[in-house]
Amino acid sequence: MCGDRTHPRSQVRPLGLVAWVLNMQTLLPQGRKMDAQRPPVLLVVPRWTSPNSVSQGTIQGTPFRSLRIAGALLAAGYPVHLFDQDLEERKGVSLGDGFPSDVHALVFWCNELEPLIQSTQAFYLQEKFRRLYPQRPLILGGPLIARLPTEGFWSLEGFDFFLQSQGILELPLLLRAIEKQSGFDSVPGLIRSGKRTFEGPPPPKRFRVPSEVYDIYQMLDFQGWIQKGGIFGNDRSTLITSFTQGCAKGCSFCYWRDFPPAFLEPERAVFHLKRLRNDYGVCQFHLAELDFASNRKRLLSFAQAFGREIPDGHWFSLVSVSDMAQLSPEEWDQLRAGGMAKLEFGTESGSSKSLTRMGKRHNRNQVIQVTQEATKRGIHCMHNFVFGIPGESKKDLDLSLELIHTLRTLDPNKITFTFRFFQPPFGTPLGEEALAKTKEPPRRVDRFLASRVEFGQEHLRTMPWIPPALEKRIKALVYHYLPLASSKIPIQNPKSRVLYFILRRFAHIRLHHRFFSFPFDRKLYEKNINRPLDNTYTP
Repeated sequence: MCGDRTHPRSQVRPLGLVAWVLNMQTLLPQGRKMDAQRPPVLLVVPRWTSPNSVSQGTIQGTPFRSLRIAGALLAAGYPVHLFDQDLEERKGVSLGDGFPSDVHALVFWCNELEPLIQSTQAFYLQEKFRRLYPQRPLILGGPLIARLPTEGFWSLEGFDFFLQSQGILELPLLLRAIEKQSGFDSVPGLIRSGKRTFEGPPPPKRFRVPSEVYDIYQMLDFQGWIQKGGIFGNDRSTLITSFTQGCAKGCSFCYWRDFPPAFLEPERAVFHLKRLRNDYGVCQFHLAELDFASNRKRLLSFAQAFGREIPDGHWFSLVSVSDMAQLSPEEWDQLRAGGMAKLEFGTESGSSKSLTRMGKRHNRNQVIQVTQEATKRGIHCMHNFVFGIPGESKKDLDLSLELIHTLRTLDPNKITFTFRFFQPPFGTPLGEEALAKTKEPPRRVDRFLASRVEFGQEHLRTMPWIPPALEKRIKALVYHYLPLASSKIPIQNPKSRVLYFILRRFAHIRLHHRFFSFPFDRKLYEKNINRPLDNTYTP
């Protein structure tokens, strides 16, 4: 039976976890790596969710990308002190006395692509840890850092090195350069403080992640990262995990473009999940992959192994419509039998013109096809839509709204949506096209971060690559009408509940007739209900 289990520290497997420093987990290299042990590294994970989440009891979940970094350091022979800000602050840990004195370097790894919150926390922690370790080098890296303009880091103070890569291969090289065992010009993707260009070569386009990097899933105590329901939206214990990285699709609008893919073998991934199932009673797994179905053989092999080893388990992941559309009905059955419970689709648009511009390889009919295949097997579907790419027209927007309506009517209980407006990623074709139409685009990293709050303001003109009227309509749709129409908010007050259903119905009418003037209904919602709607914009 799946369920919550208390997992005291004394019961953690002694494969790599050898001590606790305050509430930090300290890990030592294993096997032959112990013979060539290097100086310890303090790996700091800045929070990427709102600070209010601590007081609200919200758990942001496993810092899975940062765990890969910890695994890579261990594989290279470096002991690791792991400090997860969200986890430690929920335990009431304060930064001060009692931290390990043997730290050789501090690595701040931004786990997600949440710009302002995560970077603000990174610089806050940098100031605190700099006082504790005034003579130690401070390194900043992660997906957010890798996506920002290379020439824009010179204005940032506080960190000694910036690493614009996935870090698995590059971070151990940087630490060896700091130890003077090699030159800094040997480290791909490295920017030194005050510089505008790479110190050495750019990050590699392809690489292989050693399977031992993921052995950290056998070492850590995951109790503090268990969510209640999480992406599944129920009350069952859930863990976020990840055994692949990068994406091979290369979509022209996506922040994850140019992150090379690397995969762990399915049997080994399920081996790690089974440990989490057995030790914590968790049977829902959020597989935080960017393109989980890109390899059909791997997908089916994973489902087969998962169904065999964790027969009472379920999993969720992000997949491409074009990949899932190639599966036969029998293969869909295999996936359902192998624990697939929910999928997230990068649907993005109902316009073939917009899909082509974004580099998406599916069409409207395939979106409907994969949704029908999933829902008739009881698999929940979440469709992502983005609005406001360069060149988008009102007609393109209407085609997306038509597809959303079609999908919603297929099975309202098993189909959900996320809606967002386009935020131009540096270094991508559509991102650079949008930035070229922006007056003084913020290519200095500090200016980019400062612009994040303003960019999300609905009443400001922040998307100059599309007409003003279209921007206004898109923001009203993303912030209110679309999430309200697809929402299922539990409201206790009977009068408020009646008003909520009336306003939600009115949102459907507005979407059907494409009439968004005189937003008296929105003002009614904000005045009388004022419950937050799903909003994917994070500063």
